[in-house]
Amino acid sequence: MKVKYVFMDIDGTMIRFPTGKEYVTSPKTLLEDLVMEKDGLSREDAWRKILSCGDIDVHCLSEFLPELGIRYDIYFQKLYDSVKPNVEVCEDTKRFLPYLKEHGYQVYTATTNSKFITDIKLSLGGLADLSGCPYLAGYYPGCAFLDPQGKFAPDYYDRILADGGFDPEYCMMIGDEPLRDAVPAMKAGMRYGVNIDRHQKEKFHERDGLLHINSLEVLIPLLEQG
Repeated sequence: MKVKYVFMDIDGTMIRFPTGKEYVTSPKTLLEDLVMEKDGLSREDAWRKILSCGDIDVHCLSEFLPELGIRYDIYFQKLYDSVKPNVEVCEDTKRFLPYLKEHGYQVYTATTNSKFITDIKLSLGGLADLSGCPYLAGYYPGCAFLDPQGKFAPDYYDRILADGGFDPEYCMMIGDEPLRDAVPAMKAGMRYGVNIDRHQKEKFHERDGLLHINSLEVLIPLLEQG
């Protein structure tokens, strides 16, 4: 595999949900709570104030924090506490991301998660903090291109390739939902598509043009073969 750029989904790929849930309290409710407390507003008025900051169909809520006068670290901690009981960073993720960084691969997210939420989830495994994730070269969240369809827009992966000037021959997309991850990425031109299913018995096999793996670490010797 001749790879320079690795794009990765977050939910189900880097992290898992042992309880089947994601948040104890939703990001929307937590932000409403902070605005209510800061400005003495009702929940309805707090939500109206949040909506006045921009279109929530194309922007992530964390983008509104400066206008709302809410500190990043406070909202970060609230969300951290909300996901902590339900989210685990997979053990192979904890080894795979440092390996990629050490060996010069550029890693980007390709996910519905905002940068803010991605960093919160990865911080649960010691891979990120409020300042970001040192193992990631960049982020392509669903709101990256201000399209209401986000990651599911038909040209999402085309726009990633164009935005970064990435040579698709050296690109790999890793995800856990082929029709939303590897398949559309390869249709956009990315050379390699990988689907991870940690319940799969075989370490890896190829099917329908995709590489199916049961651990991110399976990719390490394949990448080393060049």
